[in-house]
Amino acid sequence: MKRIHQSLDGHPALDGMDQARAMRKIRNTMNSSSTIVKVGEKRGTVYAFDPEHAKDMEVRGQIENEIIKIHLKAGGALATDDERYSELDDEYKDRRVNDALDALIDREIVRITRTETSLTERVWDISGTTNRFSSSFTHSAAIGSLIDELIEKLESLHAHGEAFLPDSGIPGIPVPQRPSRSAAIEAAVAYTAYSLGK
Repeated sequence: MKRIHQSLDGHPALDGMDQARAMRKIRNTMNSSSTIVKVGEKRGTVYAFDPEHAKDMEVRGQIENEIIKIHLKAGGALATDDERYSELDDEYKDRRVNDALDALIDREIVRITRTETSLTERVWDISGTTNRFSSSFTHSAAIGSLIDELIEKLESLHAHGEAFLPDSGIPGIPVPQRPSRSAAIEAAVAYTAYSLGK
């Protein structure tokens, strides 16, 4: 991203922006482009001008997000013959749903057995082809404090060998280091949606 930013130095659309803000604008523009494909995870991300395949990649990302969402709402696992897969097949195409599921399995975000598909802890650090959504919001100091407590509880779950969030099949956040606030909020939203949907 820095090289792209450097090549656009002096561009009027970036005039007066600091590097971080300019790079966010560039990233958002490329992510919303119908001709640019994002390939890879986080720091290994490569952007390619590929109008022929960009739309297919965008649709695959939408399907991947739908697959992840239905798993989270179901508590982390689905039977391989679950009707929600049939609904996805009806909305998209059987081949496209299978391609998206295969991509999630290849990236070890979803695990498959003969009877079910389930999320792995890698669900918390994906980006790749899946479309990301950014929510910048302000909250009270009390909520900020609760988020900090949540991060500690997530660390504690991991330290005690708990692989899943309580009473669910939703994977816990792997904690090689302190979970980020974003990861904690993602886990809280997913767990709350699952709990309220019971």
